[in-house]
Amino acid sequence: MKLRIQDPCHENWDNMTQLQQGRFCHSCSKEVMDFTQSSDTEIISTLQQTANRVCGRFHLSQINRRLQPQPLSTRLLRRFCLAILLVFGSGLFSIDVTAQKQLTALKNSVAAANTITIQKAGETTIAGQVIDRETKEVISFPEVSVFVSDKFIATTNGDVNGNFELKLENCYEDQLQVRFSASGYTAHTQYYFIKELKQPILIKLNYDMELIEMGMILMGDVEYIPEEPDQE
Repeated sequence: MKLRIQDPCHENWDNMTQLQQGRFCHSCSKEVMDFTQSSDTEIISTLQQTANRVCGRFHLSQINRRLQPQPLSTRLLRRFCLAILLVFGSGLFSIDVTAQKQLTALKNSVAAANTITIQKAGETTIAGQVIDRETKEVISFPEVSVFVSDKFIATTNGDVNGNFELKLENCYEDQLQVRFSASGYTAHTQYYFIKELKQPILIKLNYDMELIEMGMILMGDVEYIPEEPDQE
């Protein structure tokens, strides 16, 4: 699948109303979904689940190229098949409480298989608020991701008022790498010692006007370009 925006929209993104997945354009009376921080897999999944035509916001690098979804690994595929057997093994349409608990445990196992394990040494809570550095206004639905030695640990999204809270269990590391991002803003990474996270933190992000002025971000109705058959 390839994406194309034939007629880019030039409405001011900053004047639109904040929504969870983008912003609402009052000129067009419709939602503009923000895909600027989405992976190819997430873009494909969202577009396939949306019945109506999508108006989106993309980086220029996401347009007019073949999207490359990440294939499900063999190990995860086996776990998924096992989950199906656990749920439907005793009857195609009968799901009892035990099977649901087994499925939940399996999902947790799959998630754990894709993250690193930290030895138990207590619980750390990262909490605070994300605001615009210039206007001091709150930034709705920021994303907060935590890494240890560049390895992903956990992530969460803040609320409409920019507030976030992320609890890390069994965290023994002295220092954490925390990445803050939000649609339309330049992502910011900060290193924290555990003792610095005992109080709520205030994060100020810079609006990413440079990308817009350089024409590296496009908005508009998305058109799907069918993939050409492979030439032998």
